[in-house]
Amino acid sequence: MTTTKLNVIPRQENGLMRGLILSGRAGIGKTACLMGMVSEGEIFVRIPMASRTAEDFGVYPVPDRQSVKDEHGVETSHFFTIAQPLIEAQLIPLLKENIGNGYGVLLLDDVTLADPRLQSGLLELVQFGRIGDFQLGPNVLIAMTGNGIEDGCSAVEWNKALLGRSMFVEYEPDFTAWLEYDCNKELDTTVIGFLKENEGFFAPSADDSQYSDANGKTPSPRDWTSLGLEMHKCNGIKNYVPSMLWPSVASFATSMCGKQAGAAYKIFTDLMLEYPSSEELLKNPDEWMKLTPEQRNKIGCVFAVATSLRRTVVRMNEKINEKFAGKMQGEPARAAKSELVKNFCYATARLMTGRREMGAFVLREVMSKLMESNAGRSDAQKDPMGAIIAAYCYNLKDVNDPVMKDAQFGKVIEDIKAMSKIGA
Repeated sequence: MTTTKLNVIPRQENGLMRGLILSGRAGIGKTACLMGMVSEGEIFVRIPMASRTAEDFGVYPVPDRQSVKDEHGVETSHFFTIAQPLIEAQLIPLLKENIGNGYGVLLLDDVTLADPRLQSGLLELVQFGRIGDFQLGPNVLIAMTGNGIEDGCSAVEWNKALLGRSMFVEYEPDFTAWLEYDCNKELDTTVIGFLKENEGFFAPSADDSQYSDANGKTPSPRDWTSLGLEMHKCNGIKNYVPSMLWPSVASFATSMCGKQAGAAYKIFTDLMLEYPSSEELLKNPDEWMKLTPEQRNKIGCVFAVATSLRRTVVRMNEKINEKFAGKMQGEPARAAKSELVKNFCYATARLMTGRREMGAFVLREVMSKLMESNAGRSDAQKDPMGAIIAAYCYNLKDVNDPVMKDAQFGKVIEDIKAMSKIGA
Protein backbone atom coordinates (compact mmCIF):
# COMPACT_ATOMS: atom_id res chain seq x y z
CA MET A 1 0.00 0.00 0.00
CA THR A 2 1.35 3.41 -1.01
CA THR A 3 1.89 5.78 1.93
CA THR A 4 1.24 9.36 0.91
CA LYS A 5 -0.53 12.32 2.44
CA LEU A 6 -2.03 13.06 -0.99
CA ASN A 7 -4.46 10.14 -0.73
CA VAL A 8 -6.82 12.44 1.19
CA ILE A 9 -7.60 14.23 -2.10
CA PRO A 10 -10.81 12.94 -3.76
CA ARG A 11 -10.67 11.70 -7.35
CA GLN A 12 -12.65 12.76 -10.40
CA GLU A 13 -14.59 10.28 -12.53
CA ASN A 14 -11.57 10.07 -14.84
CA GLY A 15 -9.43 8.85 -11.92
CA LEU A 16 -7.36 12.03 -11.60
CA MET A 17 -7.26 14.07 -8.41
CA ARG A 18 -9.66 16.96 -8.20
CA GLY A 19 -8.08 20.39 -8.37
CA LEU A 20 -7.57 22.12 -5.03
CA ILE A 21 -7.88 25.87 -4.42
CA LEU A 22 -6.59 27.46 -1.21
CA SER A 23 -7.84 31.01 -0.90
CA GLY A 24 -6.90 33.49 1.79
CA ARG A 25 -4.97 36.61 2.67
CA ALA A 26 -1.32 36.97 1.76
CA GLY A 27 1.41 35.44 3.91
CA ILE A 28 -0.73 33.09 6.03
CA GLY A 29 1.01 29.86 4.96
CA LYS A 30 -1.00 28.53 2.01
CA THR A 31 2.13 27.56 0.09
CA ALA A 32 3.79 26.07 3.18
CA CYS A 33 0.66 24.01 3.86
CA LEU A 34 0.77 22.49 0.38
CA MET A 35 4.50 21.83 0.64
CA GLY A 36 3.75 19.96 3.86
CA MET A 37 1.49 17.56 1.92
CA VAL A 38 4.46 16.23 -0.05
CA SER A 39 6.17 13.19 1.45
CA GLU A 40 9.81 12.25 1.01
CA GLY A 41 10.52 11.11 -2.54
CA GLU A 42 7.52 12.92 -4.03
CA ILE A 43 7.83 15.82 -6.45
CA PHE A 44 6.80 19.39 -5.68
CA VAL A 45 6.76 22.02 -8.42
CA ARG A 46 5.76 25.62 -7.75
CA ILE A 47 4.98 28.03 -10.58
CA PRO A 48 4.40 31.71 -9.66
CA MET A 49 1.35 32.62 -11.72
CA ALA A 50 1.48 36.41 -11.40
CA SER A 51 4.20 36.44 -14.07
CA ARG A 52 2.51 33.95 -16.42
CA THR A 53 0.03 34.50 -19.24
CA ALA A 54 -2.84 32.46 -20.63
CA GLU A 55 -0.60 31.52 -23.55
CA ASP A 56 1.74 29.63 -21.19
CA PHE A 57 -0.97 27.07 -20.40
CA GLY A 58 -3.43 27.33 -23.26
CA VAL A 59 -0.54 26.70 -25.64
CA TYR A 60 -0.73 27.57 -29.32
CA PRO A 61 -0.21 24.94 -32.04
CA VAL A 62 2.90 25.40 -34.18
CA PRO A 63 4.17 23.62 -37.33
CA ASP A 64 6.25 20.53 -36.56
CA ARG A 65 8.50 19.18 -39.31
CA GLN A 66 8.36 15.39 -39.79
CA SER A 67 10.88 13.54 -41.96
CA VAL A 68 10.46 10.49 -44.22
CA LYS A 69 13.67 8.41 -44.35
CA ASP A 70 14.78 5.43 -46.40
CA GLU A 71 16.27 2.21 -45.04
CA HIS A 72 19.65 3.91 -44.72
CA GLY A 73 18.27 6.72 -42.56
CA VAL A 74 18.55 9.29 -45.29
CA GLU A 75 15.75 11.84 -45.52
CA THR A 76 13.84 11.46 -48.76
CA SER A 77 11.08 13.93 -48.06
CA HIS A 78 9.37 15.83 -45.28
CA PHE A 79 6.00 17.18 -44.32
CA PHE A 80 4.53 19.36 -41.55
CA THR A 81 2.06 18.49 -38.81
CA ILE A 82 0.57 20.69 -36.11
CA ALA A 83 2.02 20.21 -32.60
CA GLN A 84 1.51 21.87 -29.24
CA PRO A 85 4.86 22.30 -27.47
CA LEU A 86 5.31 22.40 -23.72
CA ILE A 87 6.04 26.05 -22.96
CA GLU A 88 6.23 25.69 -19.16
CA ALA A 89 9.43 23.64 -18.75
CA GLN A 90 9.07 23.27 -14.97
CA LEU A 91 6.31 20.73 -15.58
CA ILE A 92 8.68 18.19 -17.16
CA PRO A 93 9.34 16.19 -13.90
CA LEU A 94 5.57 15.78 -13.45
CA LEU A 95 4.85 14.44 -16.94
CA LYS A 96 3.50 10.89 -17.01
CA GLU A 97 6.49 9.68 -18.99
CA ASN A 98 8.78 10.84 -16.15
CA ILE A 99 6.82 10.45 -12.90
CA GLY A 100 4.84 7.34 -13.90
CA ASN A 101 2.52 6.39 -11.04
CA GLY A 102 4.52 8.40 -8.53
CA TYR A 103 2.94 11.20 -6.50
CA GLY A 104 3.53 14.91 -6.85
CA VAL A 105 2.07 18.38 -6.44
CA LEU A 106 1.89 21.12 -9.03
CA LEU A 107 1.32 24.39 -7.20
CA LEU A 108 0.03 27.28 -9.31
CA ASP A 109 0.75 30.10 -6.87
CA ASP A 110 -1.11 33.43 -6.72
CA VAL A 111 -3.52 32.69 -9.58
CA THR A 112 -5.77 35.64 -8.71
CA LEU A 113 -2.93 38.13 -9.14
CA ALA A 114 -2.60 37.28 -12.84
CA ASP A 115 -4.59 38.31 -15.93
CA PRO A 116 -8.14 36.87 -15.56
CA ARG A 117 -7.75 35.08 -18.92
CA LEU A 118 -5.12 32.85 -17.35
CA GLN A 119 -7.76 30.94 -15.40
CA SER A 120 -9.47 29.89 -18.62
CA GLY A 121 -6.13 28.53 -19.83
CA LEU A 122 -5.97 26.28 -16.76
CA LEU A 123 -9.25 24.43 -17.32
CA GLU A 124 -7.81 21.60 -19.43
CA LEU A 125 -4.87 21.21 -17.06
CA VAL A 126 -7.00 21.02 -13.91
CA GLN A 127 -9.67 18.66 -15.26
CA PHE A 128 -7.63 16.36 -17.48
CA GLY A 129 -4.04 16.89 -16.38
CA ARG A 130 -3.10 17.96 -19.88
CA ILE A 131 -1.17 20.90 -21.24
CA GLY A 132 -0.90 20.94 -25.00
CA ASP A 133 0.04 17.45 -26.17
CA PHE A 134 1.48 16.50 -22.79
CA GLN A 135 -0.07 14.50 -19.96
CA LEU A 136 0.77 14.82 -16.27
CA GLY A 137 1.04 11.72 -14.09
CA PRO A 138 -2.24 10.26 -12.75
CA ASN A 139 -1.23 10.96 -9.14
CA VAL A 140 -0.34 14.62 -9.50
CA LEU A 141 -2.37 17.09 -7.44
CA ILE A 142 -2.96 20.41 -9.18
CA ALA A 143 -3.26 22.98 -6.42
CA MET A 144 -3.87 26.71 -6.74
CA THR A 145 -3.59 29.58 -4.30
CA GLY A 146 -5.08 33.03 -4.48
CA ASN A 147 -6.21 36.07 -2.53
CA GLY A 148 -9.62 37.66 -2.32
CA ILE A 149 -10.36 41.31 -3.04
CA GLU A 150 -11.24 41.68 0.65
CA ASP A 151 -7.70 40.57 1.58
CA GLY A 152 -6.21 43.90 0.58
CA CYS A 153 -4.69 42.55 -2.65
CA SER A 154 -5.16 43.61 -6.27
CA ALA A 155 -6.91 40.32 -6.93
CA VAL A 156 -9.41 39.15 -9.54
CA GLU A 157 -12.31 36.81 -8.83
CA TRP A 158 -12.03 33.08 -9.33
CA ASN A 159 -13.34 31.81 -12.66
CA LYS A 160 -16.61 29.92 -12.10
CA ALA A 161 -15.60 27.22 -14.59
CA LEU A 162 -12.35 26.71 -12.67
CA LEU A 163 -14.25 26.62 -9.37
CA GLY A 164 -16.51 23.94 -10.84
CA ARG A 165 -13.50 21.73 -11.51
CA SER A 166 -11.87 22.21 -8.11
CA MET A 167 -12.38 21.96 -4.38
CA PHE A 168 -12.32 25.37 -2.71
CA VAL A 169 -10.87 25.93 0.77
CA GLU A 170 -10.96 29.23 2.64
CA TYR A 171 -7.60 28.68 4.27
CA GLU A 172 -7.11 29.86 7.85
CA PRO A 173 -3.68 29.66 9.49
CA ASP A 174 -3.09 27.49 12.55
CA PHE A 175 -0.40 28.56 15.02
CA THR A 176 0.43 25.04 16.19
CA ALA A 177 0.71 23.72 12.62
CA TRP A 178 2.74 26.79 11.60
CA LEU A 179 5.32 26.02 14.30
CA GLU A 180 5.88 22.59 12.72
CA TYR A 181 6.71 23.90 9.24
CA ASP A 182 10.31 23.16 8.26
CA CYS A 183 10.98 26.86 7.72
CA ASN A 184 10.08 27.57 11.35
CA LYS A 185 12.32 25.07 13.14
CA GLU A 186 14.86 27.73 14.11
CA LEU A 187 12.68 30.71 15.02
CA ASP A 188 13.83 32.86 17.91
CA THR A 189 11.83 31.81 20.94
CA THR A 190 10.78 35.39 21.78
CA VAL A 191 8.69 35.40 18.60
CA ILE A 192 7.14 32.04 19.49
CA GLY A 193 6.40 33.14 23.06
CA PHE A 194 5.00 36.49 21.96
CA LEU A 195 2.55 34.87 19.57
CA LYS A 196 1.57 32.27 22.16
CA GLU A 197 0.52 35.11 24.46
CA ASN A 198 -0.78 37.48 21.76
CA GLU A 199 -2.53 35.20 19.28
CA GLY A 200 -4.41 38.09 17.69
CA PHE A 201 -1.18 39.32 16.12
CA PHE A 202 -0.49 35.99 14.42
CA ALA A 203 -2.68 36.36 11.33
CA PRO A 204 -5.19 39.23 11.64
CA SER A 205 -7.47 40.31 8.81
CA ALA A 206 -6.12 42.98 6.50
CA ASP A 207 -8.80 45.48 7.58
CA ASP A 208 -8.46 44.88 11.33
CA SER A 209 -7.51 48.32 12.69
CA GLN A 210 -6.44 46.81 16.02
CA TYR A 211 -3.47 45.14 14.33
CA SER A 212 -2.94 47.17 11.13
CA ASP A 213 -0.94 50.40 11.26
CA ALA A 214 -1.57 53.70 9.42
CA ASN A 215 0.48 52.48 6.45
CA GLY A 216 -1.78 49.47 6.01
CA LYS A 217 0.88 47.05 7.26
CA THR A 218 -0.73 44.03 8.88
CA PRO A 219 1.42 41.24 10.34
CA SER A 220 1.17 37.80 8.75
CA PRO A 221 2.66 34.39 9.60
CA ARG A 222 5.18 34.99 6.81
CA ASP A 223 6.31 38.19 8.56
CA TRP A 224 6.71 36.37 11.87
CA THR A 225 8.76 33.68 10.20
CA SER A 226 11.08 36.32 8.75
CA LEU A 227 11.41 38.14 12.08
CA GLY A 228 11.98 34.92 14.02
CA LEU A 229 14.70 33.73 11.64
CA GLU A 230 16.48 37.08 11.69
CA MET A 231 16.42 37.28 15.48
CA HIS A 232 17.76 33.72 15.61
CA LYS A 233 20.64 34.72 13.32
CA CYS A 234 21.76 37.43 15.74
CA ASN A 235 21.48 34.93 18.63
CA GLY A 236 18.50 36.54 20.32
CA ILE A 237 17.37 39.91 21.57
CA LYS A 238 20.25 40.27 24.03
CA ASN A 239 22.72 40.16 21.17
CA TYR A 240 20.90 42.37 18.68
CA VAL A 241 23.30 44.74 16.88
CA PRO A 242 21.76 48.17 16.11
CA SER A 243 22.10 49.59 12.60
CA MET A 244 21.35 52.86 10.84
CA LEU A 245 17.98 51.65 9.59
CA TRP A 246 17.04 49.69 12.71
CA PRO A 247 18.58 51.16 15.88
CA SER A 248 16.56 48.82 18.11
CA VAL A 249 14.80 45.45 18.17
CA ALA A 250 11.49 47.35 18.25
CA SER A 251 12.27 49.30 15.06
CA PHE A 252 13.32 46.10 13.31
CA ALA A 253 10.15 44.29 14.37
CA THR A 254 8.06 47.29 13.31
CA SER A 255 9.55 47.23 9.81
CA MET A 256 8.69 43.54 9.53
CA CYS A 257 5.27 43.40 11.16
CA GLY A 258 3.89 46.95 11.47
CA LYS A 259 3.77 49.54 14.24
CA GLN A 260 1.19 47.89 16.48
CA ALA A 261 2.94 44.54 16.36
CA GLY A 262 6.36 46.14 16.81
CA ALA A 263 5.24 48.04 19.91
CA ALA A 264 3.64 44.95 21.48
CA TYR A 265 6.69 42.81 20.67
CA LYS A 266 8.94 45.39 22.40
CA ILE A 267 6.89 45.14 25.59
CA PHE A 268 7.18 41.36 25.49
CA THR A 269 10.93 41.31 24.81
CA ASP A 270 11.52 43.79 27.63
CA LEU A 271 9.80 41.31 29.93
CA MET A 272 11.86 38.42 28.53
CA LEU A 273 15.08 40.18 29.55
CA GLU A 274 14.13 39.42 33.16
CA TYR A 275 14.02 35.65 32.55
CA PRO A 276 16.99 33.27 32.68
CA SER A 277 18.12 31.72 29.43
CA SER A 278 17.82 27.97 28.92
CA GLU A 279 21.59 27.63 29.34
CA GLU A 280 21.44 29.54 32.64
CA LEU A 281 18.52 27.39 33.75
CA LEU A 282 20.38 24.15 33.02
CA LYS A 283 23.41 25.42 34.93
CA ASN A 284 21.36 26.54 37.93
CA PRO A 285 17.64 25.61 37.87
CA ASP A 286 17.03 27.60 41.05
CA GLU A 287 17.36 30.80 38.98
CA TRP A 288 13.73 30.19 38.03
CA MET A 289 12.63 30.43 41.65
CA LYS A 290 13.97 34.00 41.84
CA LEU A 291 11.10 35.07 39.57
CA THR A 292 7.80 36.17 41.09
CA PRO A 293 4.83 33.75 41.00
CA GLU A 294 3.24 36.05 38.42
CA GLN A 295 6.33 35.82 36.19
CA ARG A 296 6.44 32.02 36.54
CA ASN A 297 2.84 31.84 35.36
CA LYS A 298 3.06 34.23 32.38
CA ILE A 299 2.23 31.88 29.51
CA GLY A 300 4.12 33.58 26.67
CA CYS A 301 7.36 34.02 28.60
CA VAL A 302 7.27 30.52 30.10
CA PHE A 303 6.47 29.06 26.67
CA ALA A 304 9.46 30.89 25.17
CA VAL A 305 11.84 29.60 27.84
CA ALA A 306 10.41 26.06 27.59
CA THR A 307 10.84 26.06 23.80
CA SER A 308 14.42 27.25 24.20
CA LEU A 309 15.08 24.63 26.90
CA ARG A 310 14.03 21.67 24.79
CA ARG A 311 16.02 22.93 21.81
CA THR A 312 19.10 23.44 23.97
CA VAL A 313 18.88 19.95 25.47
CA VAL A 314 18.60 18.36 22.03
CA ARG A 315 21.58 20.41 20.82
CA MET A 316 23.71 19.55 23.88
CA ASN A 317 22.87 15.87 23.48
CA GLU A 318 23.96 16.02 19.83
CA LYS A 319 27.31 17.46 20.96
CA ILE A 320 27.75 14.53 23.33
CA ASN A 321 27.01 12.17 20.44
CA GLU A 322 29.65 13.89 18.31
CA LYS A 323 32.20 13.63 21.11
CA PHE A 324 31.53 9.93 21.66
CA ALA A 325 30.81 9.00 18.05
CA GLY A 326 30.34 5.24 17.71
CA LYS A 327 30.53 4.79 21.48
CA MET A 328 27.17 6.12 22.65
CA GLN A 329 26.51 2.98 24.73
CA GLY A 330 29.80 3.34 26.59
CA GLU A 331 30.09 4.54 30.19
CA PRO A 332 31.66 7.95 29.39
CA ALA A 333 28.79 8.83 27.05
CA ARG A 334 26.17 7.55 29.49
CA ALA A 335 27.73 9.54 32.32
CA ALA A 336 27.62 12.75 30.27
CA LYS A 337 24.04 12.10 29.24
CA SER A 338 22.98 11.26 32.80
CA GLU A 339 24.34 14.60 34.02
CA LEU A 340 22.49 16.40 31.23
CA VAL A 341 19.26 14.51 32.07
CA LYS A 342 19.54 15.44 35.74
CA ASN A 343 19.97 19.15 34.93
CA PHE A 344 17.25 18.96 32.29
CA CYS A 345 14.70 17.39 34.64
CA TYR A 346 15.47 19.84 37.44
CA ALA A 347 15.11 22.79 35.04
CA THR A 348 11.83 21.40 33.69
CA ALA A 349 10.50 20.86 37.22
CA ARG A 350 11.17 24.50 37.98
CA LEU A 351 9.22 25.59 34.88
CA MET A 352 6.31 23.48 36.09
CA THR A 353 5.95 25.51 39.30
CA GLY A 354 4.02 28.09 37.30
CA ARG A 355 2.70 26.12 34.32
CA ARG A 356 2.38 22.37 34.90
CA GLU A 357 1.66 21.69 31.24
CA MET A 358 5.24 22.71 30.41
CA GLY A 359 6.46 19.34 31.70
CA ALA A 360 4.74 17.38 28.94
CA PHE A 361 5.48 20.13 26.41
CA VAL A 362 9.24 19.90 27.00
CA LEU A 363 9.61 16.15 27.56
CA ARG A 364 7.40 15.16 24.63
CA GLU A 365 9.47 17.12 22.12
CA VAL A 366 12.83 15.93 23.41
CA MET A 367 11.81 12.28 23.50
CA SER A 368 10.18 12.51 20.07
CA LYS A 369 13.46 13.81 18.64
CA LEU A 370 15.33 10.95 20.27
CA MET A 371 12.94 8.39 18.81
CA GLU A 372 13.33 9.91 15.34
CA SER A 373 17.11 9.76 15.55
CA ASN A 374 17.02 6.11 16.71
CA ALA A 375 14.72 4.94 13.91
CA GLY A 376 16.48 2.31 11.82
CA ARG A 377 19.58 2.12 14.05
CA SER A 378 20.94 -1.08 15.55
CA ASP A 379 20.89 -1.48 19.34
CA ALA A 380 24.60 -0.68 19.50
CA GLN A 381 24.09 2.56 17.57
CA LYS A 382 20.98 3.76 19.41
CA ASP A 383 21.13 6.87 21.55
CA PRO A 384 20.44 5.83 25.17
CA MET A 385 19.30 9.35 26.15
CA GLY A 386 15.58 8.49 26.00
CA ALA A 387 16.02 5.44 28.21
CA ILE A 388 18.10 7.48 30.67
CA ILE A 389 15.36 10.13 30.87
CA ALA A 390 12.66 7.50 31.46
CA ALA A 391 14.73 5.70 34.12
CA TYR A 392 15.46 8.97 35.90
CA CYS A 393 11.83 10.12 35.82
CA TYR A 394 10.58 6.83 37.27
CA ASN A 395 13.09 6.83 40.15
CA LEU A 396 12.43 10.09 41.95
CA LYS A 397 10.50 8.63 44.90
CA ASP A 398 13.33 9.16 47.36
CA VAL A 399 14.25 12.67 46.19
CA ASN A 400 13.86 15.18 49.01
CA ASP A 401 13.40 18.24 46.77
CA PRO A 402 9.66 19.15 47.03
CA VAL A 403 9.68 20.78 43.58
CA MET A 404 11.00 17.58 41.98
CA LYS A 405 8.48 15.47 43.89
CA ASP A 406 5.64 17.74 42.83
CA ALA A 407 6.70 17.44 39.17
CA GLN A 408 5.65 13.74 39.14
CA PHE A 409 7.68 13.04 36.01
CA GLY A 410 6.66 9.39 35.99
CA LYS A 411 3.04 10.47 35.53
CA VAL A 412 4.09 12.96 32.85
CA ILE A 413 5.79 10.17 30.89
CA GLU A 414 2.70 7.97 31.21
CA ASP A 415 0.48 10.83 30.04
CA ILE A 416 2.69 11.35 27.01
CA LYS A 417 2.50 7.67 26.13
CA ALA A 418 -1.27 7.71 26.57
CA MET A 419 -1.52 10.56 24.07
CA SER A 420 0.38 8.32 21.59
CA LYS A 421 2.74 11.16 20.87
CA ILE A 422 5.93 9.16 21.29
CA GLY A 423 4.73 5.57 21.58
CA ALA A 424 5.29 3.11 24.39
